[in-house]
Amino acid sequence: MKIKVAAVQMNSLNNDYDGNLSRAEGHIKDAISKEAKLILLPEFALVGYEFTDSIWKMAEPLEGRTYTWMKGLCGRHNVYIGTCILENYEGDFYDTFILVGPGEDALWVHRKIEPASYEAFFFKGAGMNANVFDTPIARIGVVICLDATKTRTVSSLV
Repeated sequence: MKIKVAAVQMNSLNNDYDGNLSRAEGHIKDAISKEAKLILLPEFALVGYEFTDSIWKMAEPLEGRTYTWMKGLCGRHNVYIGTCILENYEGDFYDTFILVGPGEDALWVHRKIEPASYEAFFFKGAGMNANVFDTPIARIGVVICLDATKTRTVSSLV
């Protein structure tokens, strides 16, 4: 099956969740108008990419506000959307990729395996965890940033 994929490039402002969400939604709707079925946003697209203590207020649970927003768009437009969130899980923080689709059980999750040196001050690495997902539209593999330099991560995609 062939599907159209959209990779969004957008300006993300630090600590401007609502503004970033508005900009992202515009790009998503543009991709939908061009019949994209899989739409991918940049890492931390909605929170920005600033490593200061202000980042903590941008953290959210796995099924928090970003998931809820994505789930609504996916359901209305029958698409799949992916991005990374700063996940707050049991008091620890992770760079977590979430892929959301239409339907009840349409959530796939991959936590960044190993943060880069400076990132380790702000979130944890999750170690090896699933990064290839069988979805209704395709088999989808995920690698986040530094993890792409690791043989074990790339091998799992093959």
